[in-house]
Amino acid sequence: MDPPSGSRFISYAQNSEDVLLNRVCHNLNAGLYVDIGAFDPVIGSLTKASYDRGGSWIRCKPGSGLPKRLAERPRDINLPIAVLDRPGEVDFIEGLDEPAL
Repeated sequence: MDPPSGSRFISYAQNSEDVLLNRVCHNLNAGLYVDIGAFDPVIGSLTKASYDRGGSWIRCKPGSGLPKRLAERPRDINLPIAVLDRPGEVDFIEGLDEPAL
């Protein structure tokens, strides 16, 4: 389902991926979702439009890549962790010049 006629969907993602995600998942409104590899809560965000419509997110990003602006989204749970397909540890290399990568 697309937003009701006359309502606007503002995209925050780099290539409007949030619009496609909203269509495929039939409106990511009130609910709890997971974002692996999250970064900024607004800039380039796949989750901001959903958050604005009532969705909440568990956002995972290892290293110092989660910015201080996370307080702007109090319903979200932000975890500075890597998500693996197995238990254990992993080496993590952080690009400090571009923390989104």
